[in-house]
Amino acid sequence: MFNFFKIQINNNRIYGLDILRALAIFFVVLDHSKHTLQNSGSQIINELSQAYSWYLRFLVFDGVSIFFVLSGFLIGNILIKTFDKGDLSFKNLLNFWIKRWLRTLPNYLFILSLLIFLSSIYAERFNLKEAYLYYFFIQNFNIPHPDFFPEAWSLSVEEWFYLLIPLLILSLSILVKSSFKLSFIIIALLILILSTLIRYHYNISGLISSHEAWSLFLRKQIITRLDSLMYGLIGAYIFYFYSDRWHRYAIPLFIIGVFLLFLDKYLLLYNSTIGSLYKNVFSFSMTSIAVLFILPFMENKKHGTGFFYLMITYISIISYSMYLLNLTLLQKWIFYPLPFYINNPIILSISKFLLYWTLTFFLSVLMYKIIELPFMKMRNHLTIK
Repeated sequence: MFNFFKIQINNNRIYGLDILRALAIFFVVLDHSKHTLQNSGSQIINELSQAYSWYLRFLVFDGVSIFFVLSGFLIGNILIKTFDKGDLSFKNLLNFWIKRWLRTLPNYLFILSLLIFLSSIYAERFNLKEAYLYYFFIQNFNIPHPDFFPEAWSLSVEEWFYLLIPLLILSLSILVKSSFKLSFIIIALLILILSTLIRYHYNISGLISSHEAWSLFLRKQIITRLDSLMYGLIGAYIFYFYSDRWHRYAIPLFIIGVFLLFLDKYLLLYNSTIGSLYKNVFSFSMTSIAVLFILPFMENKKHGTGFFYLMITYISIISYSMYLLNLTLLQKWIFYPLPFYINNPIILSISKFLLYWTLTFFLSVLMYKIIELPFMKMRNHLTIK
């Protein structure tokens, strides 16, 4: 049994970035775990659930935005190392896409196909045509994200970012014969401006009339969130071309970044009315900039030791599986149908809460080992020449 949980840790992993990744998935699952305490039939537990949800507003930060900036930073480093050498070829771009797809698609396609299978058999009013959009990541390109597999919205943002941004940079470099470095900056600025303007357009359009509308039109659309990954890409640009400044100002930037995270939390808590210019337009930018400022300090933390290091690294490794599993598949199709023969509502709620975390961890390890890891090994030996 112990061997099942054993995962080999690559010496090239950066401990500081693993900390950010582990925190991001912890925030996501912690927020989703509040659903396990709801509708217990006990007034005490319902009050506890409300208190839990209230405290989460202060303790939980936007884990998905942290993931976005991290992804942009890591992908940016790969892109810059690939194309800055002057070989601006479609072959290199295709190799980049294949390696990214082998990293992200197997887990995603497995969960998506499983959800479609279960829904087609057991769910009422299941829209198969709507579900097929998920295979092409177009379910939320410029429309509100459907209810089926709701957490997939962030995967669409990332996949379109991987597809469009390198293609735009490469095309601009070839068409106007500009350097990769200049093309990189131009595309980055255009994406930042465009995403912000689209959010501003939604803000003044009158469409944002509720928290649900805010989430669907602003938080979960591809065209409104590409800038979050772009901030990470800009971090990779600074790290690669201005490494001395990246390391020199790591500590003051870290302090500013943490301050901005808490400032954003404060502004959202006390200026969160529907129609708020900050909430609708600039809060996404603030979170992303804060994480960008934190990156230099965390990137400098290369290694760790002890149990805490192993725990953080382990959670970071299985974080992608945890993200895909913990909500729709686990809560809707596995967790809630389980029979619980416990009459005491307090013991029942505690048992559900602990079981939810246990299943999330166990199934994530299982999916990582059976699906994710084999494809990760495959991509290391696959290159188009």
